[in-house]
Amino acid sequence: MGKTHEECAAAVESMVLRYGQDVYRLCRVYLQDASLAQDAAQETFLKAFRHYDSFRHEASEKTWLLTICVRTCKNMLRSPWHRWVDRTKTPEDMQIAWEETESNRVLRAVLMLPEGLRMAVVLHYYYGFKAREIGDMLHLPLGTVLSRLKRGREKLSQMLSEGGDEDG
Repeated sequence: MGKTHEECAAAVESMVLRYGQDVYRLCRVYLQDASLAQDAAQETFLKAFRHYDSFRHEASEKTWLLTICVRTCKNMLRSPWHRWVDRTKTPEDMQIAWEETESNRVLRAVLMLPEGLRMAVVLHYYYGFKAREIGDMLHLPLGTVLSRLKRGREKLSQMLSEGGDEDG
């Protein structure tokens, strides 16, 4: 039996309160642009509202929501409009409200990773998702996710060791 409009609205409103910052941060890391991230976060919650009735609770709400978020960001990057706009940003341009325990140097290194590695690293180490969950969210085989995590760790280690103590 389907949920009423009010039940869906209440459920999504609750998700906005619980996961709004997580969704925005993921959009910000993925898109590397504040205004696009705001648009993507808003679109994520609109899609969640429209499709909440079909949510089967096979995964947690957070996993379901971040899966919608990743797809929304991917679609934005594929749009013809986005390809014509210069969206290149340096890590210094990013003003992400990251946990205070993360150093700026590590954050800059994570943001400089190629997109595939960056998303795997962020979803695993920041959001705490298991490799299998990341594979489901990004529609990738488990081996690919494990490989990206390994390569991401190696690349981060290399980047941080090359940087020395100049930023730290």
